[in-house]
Amino acid sequence: MQRPLVLALLSLLLFVGLALPAAHHLLLPGEVVVYRTIQAEHSRLLTAFFQTVTKTGSYWVLAPVWAGVLLWQLRNWNWLLLLFLTLYAYGVPQLRAIAKQAVARPRPSHSLVAKPHFHS
Repeated sequence: MQRPLVLALLSLLLFVGLALPAAHHLLLPGEVVVYRTIQAEHSRLLTAFFQTVTKTGSYWVLAPVWAGVLLWQLRNWNWLLLLFLTLYAYGVPQLRAIAKQAVARPRPSHSLVAKPHFHS
């Protein structure tokens, strides 16, 4: 019983340690190194991959998937799955908006951006 409590406290400590600098718009430990590494190792393949990952979470992808599952489930009427899809479709934008307001991190400063088209 004591081990989960210790892990929970360590996780909370790590979260607070990372959240405090972010809340004050300071750079996190190692963030400059990560920015510079990404800039030095710029790859069209990775950029295309992450743009694809970003687009899969958009409504242009989620709406047809939701409609397809809805049509597929018309035979079985699995209400639990339909409820999940509905809550997911309405919950994701609200969660994204709340997270954006809670973190409110500014874009990287110009000293960290080596190229004008930095994708973050």
